[in-house]
Amino acid sequence: MWTLKFLRFDQVPSDFREPFIISGYRSYRSSASSCLASALQRTNETVNFWTHFIPALIFARLTWFVAVTDHGLALDPFTWPVIVFLLGACFYMTASSVAHMFNSMSQCARYIFFFIDYCGVSLYSLGTCIAYYAYAFPPELLDTPLYHAYLPVAMVTALCSTYLACCSRFSSWPPLRDAGRLPAFAIPYIWCNVPLVYRVIYCESTGCGSEALFFHIQQFYWVLGFAFFYATRVPEVIAPGTFDIIGHSHQFFHIGSSIASYCQYLALIAELTERAHYLDDLRRPTFVTTFGVLLTVLVGNLVIVWILSRRVIQMSRSKATNHKD
Repeated sequence: MWTLKFLRFDQVPSDFREPFIISGYRSYRSSASSCLASALQRTNETVNFWTHFIPALIFARLTWFVAVTDHGLALDPFTWPVIVFLLGACFYMTASSVAHMFNSMSQCARYIFFFIDYCGVSLYSLGTCIAYYAYAFPPELLDTPLYHAYLPVAMVTALCSTYLACCSRFSSWPPLRDAGRLPAFAIPYIWCNVPLVYRVIYCESTGCGSEALFFHIQQFYWVLGFAFFYATRVPEVIAPGTFDIIGHSHQFFHIGSSIASYCQYLALIAELTERAHYLDDLRRPTFVTTFGVLLTVLVGNLVIVWILSRRVIQMSRSKATNHKD
């Protein structure tokens, strides 16, 4: 077992500091092997890693079960939106785990790994929209302008989410970095849940006591809960240094987001069961409206990450040149 040396906030560059987290920082020039070893050490990133890595394994198992084990449901187009949702969940949890594991390798690595992390969140929000478009729209909103605009707008908001979240990291003022990511994540979420909010308010047409609606509402509660911790930095803002290793807000954010994702999964499975006859009358999901949409935005996100990563590398080289001079 390796024993690593950990640093205080005043021993690392400002880009590596987290508000109100005093200790438990790794060297900002860590090797990949020392980053891996830190997964079993008392760092301020250890719990961040595990609280998304373990859910990523669970969702990978769910994806395998739905797509392969459960009677080959991947061959049924009606299950494709669920599979796309699960793939998005796997991607964002895995990307988050990798970012929290390896972000201390260098300043460039920190930027780029978190760019990929934001790309994962973007794809997850899009995967959720694809699933809601297929299963969750109330009958009275079908063939309305909202229904026809839902997926195109979701694609645009997903790409904008990645761009805004990535650009927020270039701010030199930490509060602005966090504040810039809030709308980047909130706007796609709000758009995605428009049909669900309508169903909750006017639930008579789809059943106010349905199991699917119950899990959708549970997801809202969990999102409100983890958004509170993300935005307020409670509890570390109250007692800086006390919750550096265990119990700080980002850990609650990870746990809440994972549970909310699982509630969404349960809601989608319930939709398939409860609304089977209703869904049979709708247009069947196609490759274009499921995997095609996801792949298109994935390519767009990778272009954004590539362009901004080049900017980061150029900034790093310019800083190194100025330092030599």
